[in-house]
Amino acid sequence: MGCSIEITDHPEYLHVVVSGDNTLETMRAYMKAIPDACQQTNKLRVLVIVDLIGPEPSMLNVYQSVSDGSDAVAGSGMKVAYVDENPDHSSDNMMLAESIARSRGIACRTFRDRAVAKAWLLSGEVD
Repeated sequence: MGCSIEITDHPEYLHVVVSGDNTLETMRAYMKAIPDACQQTNKLRVLVIVDLIGPEPSMLNVYQSVSDGSDAVAGSGMKVAYVDENPDHSSDNMMLAESIARSRGIACRTFRDRAVAKAWLLSGEVD
C-alpha cells in the first residue's frame, strides 16, 4: 500500500494528512515532507493528522526517526500538533515522539482529537 501525504496550505498553518502503512519508511517520508513544505510556504505551524494501518514501529525506531527529523528543524520556531487517529495505537510512542521534539526546542503536542489539536496549534500556547 505505501503511504499518501497530502499537504494543504491554510492561511495560518499547514494541514498534513498521512495515510497508509505504519512503517518506518512512512514516518521518514512525512518527517521529510513537512519541513520541506514549511520552507516552501514560509509556514511554521503544522497540523499533522496520521491514520496509519498496521503494527507500530518499535520505540527505538520512533526515537531514531523523530530525533533525525527534529534535529533537522531544531531552532526553526516550528509548532506542531500531531494527531494519531488510530485508536489501536499506543499513546506511548506518541508521548516519546513529543518528548524528543520538545527536547530539541520544537513546540509539539500529541492529540487524539483534531479540533483540540487545531485549537492548541492556533493558540499562543507553547506547552
